[in-house]
Amino acid sequence: MDKGKKIYAYDIDGSKTSGARFYRALCHKINSSCGSSLSCSKIVLVNVYCPIKTIIYFRLTGKKVIMRVDGLWNDRISENFLAQMNIFWRYFFVLLKNSKALHTPLSHFANFLYDNYKVFLKIFISNRIIYQSNYSRQLYETYLHKKNTVILNASTWESSTTLKRNAPDFKNKIKFCVIYSSAPLKGIYEAVKFVDWLNNIKNTEAELTVLGFDGKKHPSAPKDFLDLIQKKTFVNLLSHFEELNQTHKKALFNSHFYLSFTRADNCPNALIESMAFGLPVIGLASGGVSEIVGKAGFLVPFDDFSDGYFFANRYEYPNFDIPYEALFEGLKKLIDRYNYYCNEVEKRFQSELNLNQAASKYLSYLNSLEH
Repeated sequence: MDKGKKIYAYDIDGSKTSGARFYRALCHKINSSCGSSLSCSKIVLVNVYCPIKTIIYFRLTGKKVIMRVDGLWNDRISENFLAQMNIFWRYFFVLLKNSKALHTPLSHFANFLYDNYKVFLKIFISNRIIYQSNYSRQLYETYLHKKNTVILNASTWESSTTLKRNAPDFKNKIKFCVIYSSAPLKGIYEAVKFVDWLNNIKNTEAELTVLGFDGKKHPSAPKDFLDLIQKKTFVNLLSHFEELNQTHKKALFNSHFYLSFTRADNCPNALIESMAFGLPVIGLASGGVSEIVGKAGFLVPFDDFSDGYFFANRYEYPNFDIPYEALFEGLKKLIDRYNYYCNEVEKRFQSELNLNQAASKYLSYLNSLEH
């Protein structure tokens, strides 16, 4: 059997997230490079959303399974979280959750039941795991240590089609953009609030383009969530997409900065996709964001675990203060040295965030497992 047919990257249809877009592109790169087929492969790369029965099948047929994992859930036990549970577990946690001695182990147990056990089972069956950031590895190492490596997500650098954008200044409109998600921790509400603050408090003309808006909000979102996004004159809404089209790409080319207020996100691929258009980043150093951005922007320090390991996550909208003044000072620095920060974005892609380099890192790691 020739060496080129020992590795195969396996994907499934269905997932439409930005991370899934990266994984599809990664699979194409790996499989094109290897000329591989699933039936001949000895090593199979899978993503965490791969069905467990498929992973079991691969193991039973003698294949090594290497699984990419993202983050873990660490919701605090709240009324909204309890409402997701069946009556038995709801009463179980209601009876015990006020015990200080039991609070932490109960929180771990609740997140295991809803839904961390699924990924732990897949990890147990798999041979190795690949974390998408050091932040992701930190979350998992709360529970386990397994042979692993870390490889950041990536995207295709768009510099070949990027027109030279004019540097922003405070005399003209400053253009921000963000890719939409209704998930509580993605920070869309906070991004709109920050641009609103710039316009009304700092008298800075600023515009926010929201790409991929689908009109949906999370049940726990603030009451003014959709009104704030849909009725502010400084917000431009672009339609939902599965792949970036020319309208979305033009909006990214025409922006000056990407706003990243996502919280505790292990490796937000929407951020990488946007940086691929040469955009410096301003926002919070939360989750894996600082690992992605490096020197290509300004991030305000943010402690994801200031309230402990468990916090408002899937079932509640987080309540945290936006560091407006610190962000404004950062914005001034980015504007003063705009060309420098644009160059730093390109350097991040040259060094780590380029899709071709990410695929090479995966292939190098997977090839090392053959021996």
